This record gives sequence, C-alpha cells and structure tokens, in this order.
Amino acid sequence: ASRAATRVTAWFQSLGCEVGPTDSQDALFVRVDGDDGRDGWPFFIRRSSGGRLETALQYLASRPYFGPEESRHELLERLKSLPGIELRSTEKLTGWPSFPVANLLDDVAWQAFTELAQWVIEKAKLATAS
Repeated sequence: ASRAATRVTAWFQSLGCEVGPTDSQDALFVRVDGDDGRDGWPFFIRRSSGGRLETALQYLASRPYFGPEESRHELLERLKSLPGIELRSTEKLTGWPSFPVANLLDDVAWQAFTELAQWVIEKAKLATAS
C-alpha cells in the first residue's frame, strides 16, 4: 500500500494537484484549483481504512460539472468498470467509493485509473458544467 500510495501521490502532483494530510491526519487529500477560484477535493488516500483510495462524490457534487446527479452516476459507473480494481461502493451519489490503493501496483489497473482520474481532475477544475 505504501509503494502504491507513493506512486499515485507523485502522479497527482505531476498534474499540478496539491497532496497533503487532512486535518485529522488519517488521510491524504488531493486538491485541485477550480477555474472559479474554488478548491475541489476529488480523491483521498485513507490510512485508517487500511490504505484505500477514495473518490469523494460528496465533495465533487459541489463542483459545477459533477453537480448534476447524472454526472456523478457516470463517474460511479466508470469506477465500477475499472479492470483490476476491487471497488467497494454503494449506489449513493454522495458516497465515497473506494478500493485498496495497492490495486494500483497492477499495470492494467494503473493505466485505467490514471486515465479516469485525469478526466475527473479536468472536470473538477471547470467553473461551469460544460
């Protein structure tokens, strides 16, 4: 989990995301700067849950692109279809679908997740829903 967390953290930083500890110190946040000057937090790596990478649908709902339920539903379905990812999720569109960050040591899972995560980050930055 540690190697995978280091790998994905460096990758998020290479995209210009800030990665840092949460106030509670139990997770790392991934923060993006929105085009509207507002921050977004699409992902967390939570140590307290055994090293899980979480997608924060709850926080993404405040970003224009992901505000409509259809957009978060699309993201949830895309997460569910990632190869090599053991996703734990409910159907709640303000939930926190997660998977063991160690899944990202598999090259197929890594490629699929980073493509999806880059799309999420790009959309989370948008100041409008387009």
